[in-house]
Amino acid sequence: MQRILKHIGNALLIGVLISIILVTILYFNGTLSGEINDIWKEVRNNMIFSIVLYATNSFWYEYYTHNYKKSLFTIRGLIIALLGHIVFTFVGAFIARIILLVGIYDFSFNDFWAQETFLGYGPYMIIGLVVASIFYIVLYYKQRQDKKVKEQKIIAGTASAKFDALKNQLDPHFCSTA
Repeated sequence: MQRILKHIGNALLIGVLISIILVTILYFNGTLSGEINDIWKEVRNNMIFSIVLYATNSFWYEYYTHNYKKSLFTIRGLIIALLGHIVFTFVGAFIARIILLVGIYDFSFNDFWAQETFLGYGPYMIIGLVVASIFYIVLYYKQRQDKKVKEQKIIAGTASAKFDALKNQLDPHFCSTA
């Protein structure tokens, strides 16, 4: 339950940050009026996409890293992970568009389906691929750092054990029993 609440909090935080950035860009670009209703609609739309895309991609990440942790940082593993993110981004964008167009803007499902094209999902796929790539690069870097720290602890432990053994050889009565 705590993990779910953490994911919801992360999704909301990301949605708020993306909304602030997009509303600012749209406002200064002149494509968004200063009307508060227009701003809130834009924020609502961004929050829907952020939460749904975060949910679908975090599901894939949790599943893949839990079941295929050993092969994650191989070329094949990364390709599978990124392809999975592309698929789940597509599914998430589709769900978000249904929520937005059918649920909020009262399109009929037939009208929604008639206007959908695969090319319309291109920007979502590119953004999802870039975000997932950055995420896996950071995760790989963190894993390498953790591995280096673990190796250094092993080296330090080995050196300490060798020192204790050498100390005991020099004077067996000198050893400490703390």
